[in-house]
Amino acid sequence: DWNASGGNRRKNKDDDDDNDMKGEADHSAQESFVRKQRRRRCDGKGKEESVSTLLKLAGVPSSICRLISDMLSNRDDADFGGLFQYDKAVSCFAEVIMDLEQMVDQPKGYLHDTMRLSAKPIVQNKLYSRQKELEQGIELARRSAAGHHKEEESRVEYVEACAMDMDTSSSLKQEVLVISGLPGSGKSSLVNELIVQLKSNGWESLHCKFDQIGRRQPLSTIASAFDSLFSSLLSTENTLGSGGSGTLGVMRTNLLKSFDEESFPILFHLMPNLRRVVSNDDNSTEMQQTDYVFDESAMISSKIRMHNLFYELLKAITSSRGSPMLLFLDDLHWADSASLELISFLIEEMGASITDDPITYVRGTNVFIIGTVRSNEVDNSSDLTEFLEQVQSCRNVTVTDMSLQDLSPDDVNVMTSEALCYSQRLTRSLAGIVHHKTEGNPFFVKEFLNDLTVENLLVYSFSERTWDWDEELIESRTISDGVAEL
Repeated sequence: DWNASGGNRRKNKDDDDDNDMKGEADHSAQESFVRKQRRRRCDGKGKEESVSTLLKLAGVPSSICRLISDMLSNRDDADFGGLFQYDKAVSCFAEVIMDLEQMVDQPKGYLHDTMRLSAKPIVQNKLYSRQKELEQGIELARRSAAGHHKEEESRVEYVEACAMDMDTSSSLKQEVLVISGLPGSGKSSLVNELIVQLKSNGWESLHCKFDQIGRRQPLSTIASAFDSLFSSLLSTENTLGSGGSGTLGVMRTNLLKSFDEESFPILFHLMPNLRRVVSNDDNSTEMQQTDYVFDESAMISSKIRMHNLFYELLKAITSSRGSPMLLFLDDLHWADSASLELISFLIEEMGASITDDPITYVRGTNVFIIGTVRSNEVDNSSDLTEFLEQVQSCRNVTVTDMSLQDLSPDDVNVMTSEALCYSQRLTRSLAGIVHHKTEGNPFFVKEFLNDLTVENLLVYSFSERTWDWDEELIESRTISDGVAEL
């Protein structure tokens, strides 16, 4: 028995030795397999580079060469789990289509790369992921202009137009759009794009840009916006040489009918260019030559009179232009209390001018009002909160709230791709980091990309026509205090 048990022990030991030798052989074979795959990967990469080089020598655009090289990089490595796949290899046919579509749609940037004038990102002056908001703004503008009664249009023609329009006079409202969002979310850019599209359809615009400095001078921002409008009209009239028979001549007539000699000095003080509008250069008037003493304290004490002067001024301008106007109140959170009271009065009066009867309906103005506010500043301004509540309660006034959200990772990738003129397939990893760092804020994305090039974390090679970046270093970087402060 002892001999038998000893024999079994020797047999088990021999089996263990055989298993150890077999395990070592398997491990050696696996290492050999890995080395072969690495050599195969290197050999294949060399062939791909040689193909790319031959294509470049043949005059094929570098973007096509890069795409073909990346397609060759993805062969049958998926059979081994993709462990040795090239980082920029094309993973699916959809990515090929995406690259080709970008080359077809924007050949200068993505196919020939002729737009690359510097080694810095060039963020396009366009809206990203704001098409829905833009369409909503256009629809509100259309509704605002639905009741526009042109001077050359008879009353019967106007009533017939109202009957054909879904927005009949009974549903006409004074439209007010309030756009909110964090600093850098693109509020002003959205409105500017809306203005461009509306101007192509005959609209006019008046831009009031409020700031912290203007708060110390009540009504200065609004008055300055009107003064700039008059200056632009004078420049246009001088260029066209209409001799007072055009828009400026009609406006001059309307202004002289709307104001008396006591009102003009107040307006001249606030808007110096208005004097040139109402004064005929050929026939110098006494009003043009006479100096006056402006009593600012009297203006403040007669707030109602000042409000009525601005309302009559707006009526005279819009009736002279014969087209709808967009009044853009930018950064309302910086507006002084006197300006907010004036704006509230104008909106209330414009709403009150709308009647239910299309026959007797006469609209004093045809103005679509848009205001932008920082969502993180509303609670800090009691004047702004009170203003918004008053506007909401005005008769025949519809207030639409629009909140701009941050860009999605895909939106940031599109923005990054167009800034670098580089395929979305290749910028996806970089854009993911940028989105994480900036939280999708469009302004921060732009500044962050610029900072990366300054710090050589994002480098462009003119010889290779490629961008290189270090993801680990970019991951460890934070948004600079300067950008956050801006």
